[in-house]
Amino acid sequence: MKSKLAIPVLASVALAHSAFAQSNISIYGIADACIAISHGMSGAKYQLNSGCSLGSRLGFKGEEDLGGGMKASFILENGFNIDSGNIGQGGRFFGRKSVVGLKGQLGEIQLGRDYTPSFYLISPIDPFSLGMGTVSSMVSTAARGTDSGRNDNSFIYSSPDFNGISAKAQYSLGESTSTATRASDAKGFMLSYKSGALLLGAAFNNQANAADTASDRVSTLGGSYDLGYAKPAFLYQSGKWEGTRTASVPSSATSAFSRNYQSYMLGVTVPFGFTGGNLIASYKRYDDKTVSNYDANQTTIGYKLALSKRTKVYTAYSVLTNKNKSALAIVDATTTYGTVLANSKPSTFWSGIEHSF
Repeated sequence: MKSKLAIPVLASVALAHSAFAQSNISIYGIADACIAISHGMSGAKYQLNSGCSLGSRLGFKGEEDLGGGMKASFILENGFNIDSGNIGQGGRFFGRKSVVGLKGQLGEIQLGRDYTPSFYLISPIDPFSLGMGTVSSMVSTAARGTDSGRNDNSFIYSSPDFNGISAKAQYSLGESTSTATRASDAKGFMLSYKSGALLLGAAFNNQANAADTASDRVSTLGGSYDLGYAKPAFLYQSGKWEGTRTASVPSSATSAFSRNYQSYMLGVTVPFGFTGGNLIASYKRYDDKTVSNYDANQTTIGYKLALSKRTKVYTAYSVLTNKNKSALAIVDATTTYGTVLANSKPSTFWSGIEHSF
C-alpha cells in the first residue's frame, strides 16, 4: 500500500522539479534601511527609513524556453518598507513591477505595469541611481498621474541590441470609458547607445490628461562615460506640462514640472578611499520658464562602500536651495522629507545599509 502511494507522490515531486527547472525561476531582492536627519522642514527631524539608497523589494522572475528561439517570461516585484514591514507603492502587492511577455530574435513584448522609457534612460545615468537626492525630483521620469516612474496597463516593446544600439517603446492605456477619446493614455520611446564605457540616450514621453484636451510632453537627453578614475554624467530635460498644468495656474511651488521648464543634472562617481569605495556627487537645477518662476537647485554628495558583492554601506548629504516662492522638498528612493517653506533651504543627511540577494 505504501509503495503504491509513494509512486504518484514521487512522480508529482519529479514533475514539479522538472517544471521549476525548465521555467528558470529565481527569487531576488534588496533590503535597504537608513537613519535620516533633516533640517529646514516640518515633520520628524530624526527618522529611520526604508529604501533610502535603493527601494527595498522582493521579486520573482522566470523564463520558459518555448523552442525556436522563443521564450516566455515574467517579473513580479513587490516593494516593502523595511522599517515597518508594510507594503509600498500605496499597498500594491506587486507595485514595483508586474509584467508577462514573449521574447524572440526580434525583441521582447511585455504586458503589465512597468517603468517608463524615460525612467530606463535616467536611472543608469543618475550617479545616485534615483536614491538619496534623486534626480527625479527635478528631472521627470514622465509617469502618468504621479512621478513614481511607472505606468499601469502598458504594452512594452524592447528591441534586440544592434551593435550597442537598443530601443524601448511603451503605450499605456488610460482605459477611458468614452470611445471618442484616448484620455489618460501615455506613450513613450527611448533610444540608447552603449559601447564599453560610453552610454548615450534620448527619450520622449507624452501623456494625455483625463479630459483628453491636452498632454504633458517630456524630452530627455543624457549620457555617462567611465574614464576609470572618474565617471562623469549629465542629463538635460525640456518639458511642457500643458495637460496637468493650466494656463491660469502654470506652475506649482511644491512640485516641479510646469507648463514650460528645463532641468539639468551634472554628476560624477569617483573611486576613492577603500577598495570598493566610491565618492558620488550631483548638482541639479530646475528652471521654471513660466511667469511663476519657481526655480530651485540641489547639491548632493555621498560615499558608498562595498563590503562584499551584495552588501554596501553608504552616507550622503543633500542641500536644496529654493528660489523666489519655490518650496520643493528633498527626496530619496522612497521618502519625501516633509513640507518646506517658500524660499527655504532644507537639507538631509543619510547613513544606511544596502543588501541585495
